[in-house]
Amino acid sequence: MILVETVGVGQTELDVVNATDVVIVVLTPESGDAIQAMKAGLFEIADIFAINKADREGAPRMKAGLEAFVAMKAGEPIPIVLTQAHRGIGLAEVYEELERRRRTQEENGELERRRRQRRREEFLEMLQRRVRARFLDFAEKDGQLRDLTERVVAGEIDSYSACAQVLDDRQWLGKWLSQGG
Repeated sequence: MILVETVGVGQTELDVVNATDVVIVVLTPESGDAIQAMKAGLFEIADIFAINKADREGAPRMKAGLEAFVAMKAGEPIPIVLTQAHRGIGLAEVYEELERRRRTQEENGELERRRRQRRREEFLEMLQRRVRARFLDFAEKDGQLRDLTERVVAGEIDSYSACAQVLDDRQWLGKWLSQGG
């Protein structure tokens, strides 16, 4: 088992969904209410919620708010576990929910589907990065493309039209491909 920890809820952290089998969203009573969690997109990515520092004020209220939203959400319910990590309280329950979620994913084929999707995305992202790097290298050397880029920068032509012009020009694409693109 590999645990991946992120620092918060931003685009990078939401991308963790594409790299993991199960997502445990850890909240604290100080992090705000259940509505804030919903606004941050956490309901779309969470397989399990853990409310850490559950001995602090607001934890029962946060759990009740999360339970209300989870009840409204269609599909498999999202478990909500109260924890106190520094005391080891609730960690066994989080692990049990993790194992239960993993078993369910294996049984219903979701685990394999997620992993296939992850491999597909990884391949396409790598292909995109490499094509982009080769294209940028070629663009540095190609006068015609440099001129078109300057026209976009100067506002003489919009990016969409310039892009269409490049992609529709088979002669230009042939030149790029013949030079290692």
